[in-house]
Amino acid sequence: FLSIELNELTKDVDRTINLFYILIFSIIIISIPILYFMTIRTLYGIKPICSKCKKIRDLRGNWIQIEKYISEQSGVKFSHSYCPQCYEEALLEIENS
Repeated sequence: FLSIELNELTKDVDRTINLFYILIFSIIIISIPILYFMTIRTLYGIKPICSKCKKIRDLRGNWIQIEKYISEQSGVKFSHSYCPQCYEEALLEIENS
């Protein structure tokens, strides 16, 4: 009699553990896309940009560097380098100095 009760109890514990794993897996599967879409920010609309220095006018009317504006709006980080054309131009400027 005791072994039957113990056997049933073991089955109940196994079912509970399986349900727990299914619940955790479901939460993870549902949470990943939600967290992903929460981190995406989109820049949209028409933004005034200076033709010469390429600063952007924000909603407060301040002119700020395009890198700073995009970084503040989207969280993107920038690193600076030269494209091949500008690199060649910079070398010519140095050589002519």
